[in-house]
Amino acid sequence: MIRIMTLADKAHYARMSAISKALNVEKDIEVLSATQDVREIEAHIKNAQVLVMDAVGDTARLILDEMNRKKLPVIAIVENAAQGFAMLEWGAAQMQLFNDSQDIQFFCKMLTGKIRSVAKSGLGKETRKLKRPNLGRVDKVIAIGSSTGGTDTLEYIMKRLPEDMPPILVVQHMPPIFTKMFAERLHSACRISVWEAQDGDALERGLAFIAPGDRHMVLFRSTSGLQVKLLRGEKVCNQRPAVDVLFESVAKTFGRESVFTLGVILTGMGSDGARGMLTMRKMGAKTIGQNEESCVVYGMPKVAHDIGAVQKQLHLNDIAQAIIDFAKT
Repeated sequence: MIRIMTLADKAHYARMSAISKALNVEKDIEVLSATQDVREIEAHIKNAQVLVMDAVGDTARLILDEMNRKKLPVIAIVENAAQGFAMLEWGAAQMQLFNDSQDIQFFCKMLTGKIRSVAKSGLGKETRKLKRPNLGRVDKVIAIGSSTGGTDTLEYIMKRLPEDMPPILVVQHMPPIFTKMFAERLHSACRISVWEAQDGDALERGLAFIAPGDRHMVLFRSTSGLQVKLLRGEKVCNQRPAVDVLFESVAKTFGRESVFTLGVILTGMGSDGARGMLTMRKMGAKTIGQNEESCVVYGMPKVAHDIGAVQKQLHLNDIAQAIIDFAKT
């Protein structure tokens, strides 16, 4: 039985009461508290494994500070991405997006999955340290681009990858600061090591780099091996970092050996990544696009498909295995 606390500020108390009732019907979840009474909350903290919080602003910050001191992992209910990344920055283990048009039962199904994951992993009780995997020679590279809907999509894929993968370079359209938090979130959730890229970082097996906000990330080959370089540069497709810039650099660096590279374009608005992926494919790279059915926004993958840049269109459920298969061949 997973014992959870639920806690909300005054503005969200009614919503949390409805969520608590829906969670209580789960056979493996026991809701210990859906109250604002401080004494009752304190009485339950010692027994709870996870706190589900529906609060914003200073109230949320105070709750997270207190729960972090008590080593109780928190799942924050949020209404937009900005709120979500603020919660992660303040120490939440996970976030779950809610909007008023959502059915409460469907929302709770998504939430229960995260409750079980956090309770099992013990997030908040022990922080995974960043490490360099050093798992051997780099002979392949995987480049991934995403935008709207990409954070959850990337987490879904990368959590399913083994730790001995070829190096992975990721451009997710996201402002500065948030990319570091996102990398840390992935690092905690995945078997591979995930870092926000720094200029001159060397590629290694088992290591994924997230392009920092407001910097293009490119691949280049030095005398010591494959490295990433961060550039200010002009925006491309109104983006910095841009997927096109990454993909073009991968094609240029590998040239006739591009058969050893894989390009993946995921959910996102606009056309960024399509031209770069076409260049990769023309040079011999393998390319994958997420299909319309599983995209939050079928924009970037659609453009890439329409111009002939995509070899295979796959459902989100199948992309991780396709990446693993490429790594093994």
